[in-house]
Amino acid sequence: MKPERFDLSLPSPEDILPDVISLVGYPSSKELGDDIREEIERAVDQCLAKVVPACLYKTTPFLRLEKGLLGGRDVEIRSVKLAHLAERLNEPEVICCFVVTTGQALEEAINETQNESLFHAYLLDAAGSVVTERLTDQLDQHVSGLLGAKGCQTTGRFSPGYCDWDVGEGLEALFRFLEPESVGVQRTSAGMMIPQKSISAVLVGAREVSLRYPCPFCAKGDCPYRRADPELR
Repeated sequence: MKPERFDLSLPSPEDILPDVISLVGYPSSKELGDDIREEIERAVDQCLAKVVPACLYKTTPFLRLEKGLLGGRDVEIRSVKLAHLAERLNEPEVICCFVVTTGQALEEAINETQNESLFHAYLLDAAGSVVTERLTDQLDQHVSGLLGAKGCQTTGRFSPGYCDWDVGEGLEALFRFLEPESVGVQRTSAGMMIPQKSISAVLVGAREVSLRYPCPFCAKGDCPYRRADPELR
């Protein structure tokens, strides 16, 4: 089975502006002076003008579950915590791997802007991070809808570098499975994706998912990625 593509839609400037303001450290737009707000709005507009979104996703039957490993056809995920999560799913059936990117033009714009204004480059980078998450949410919802039509609920997405999934090993597994070079995404020997505003992840589909994240199995209470999930039980 070849990877599938999906047409992602850019969010509106008004939609992402509050998240960008929050990400750069302001409690709300009410706390901003007119000059700072205009600068952030300009960065958001520039970001959206540069983004060329692309994505790939591919599913495989859930075939293996061992201590610290789950796998499908042609892909293995080595994570004790994710394996613990899979053990608690009712009839896991599918693993879906995917990658989302905002494209090279945004990365080039961020790098070029650093020579002119580090502050504006910082704002542009923050806007890019918010857009990347929003685009990934779109693909996540699309895949969850497809699996839902087949009677599967889905876990939350899980990326290389999260918890105990080694980023280098995880990216190697996902790149071998997805071949995201076809949408312009590369990986470095240091375990980074290029363009940097890219996200790769997996999720698991099962007949019943009562626990979406492996956070309850982790003792790291101060983890910035820890999920407060109302479905945890």
